[in-house]
Amino acid sequence: MDTQHLPILVTVGTGTSNSPQATLRQRVEWENFQMFLEALYLGSSFETVADMEASANLLVDRIKVAQARATTLFPHRHLAAVTCP
Repeated sequence: MDTQHLPILVTVGTGTSNSPQATLRQRVEWENFQMFLEALYLGSSFETVADMEASANLLVDRIKVAQARATTLFPHRHLAAVTCP
């Protein structure tokens, strides 16, 4: 291919497979997440479709790792019911 401007296909799911259990809540440190992604290197040359697919898969994997490293899980706090007189 003679251009470095190749399209990127991203698939976003709406399932809950990456969601924490209902008994946990999470806090994401967005600065850490950004720092992890800024250090991301995907390669400098995309000569073939296979190169592009490998880089796209690497990108997805690195985003998942960055999310896991920047996320802290906490026990879910149950709020007591408040009744008004």
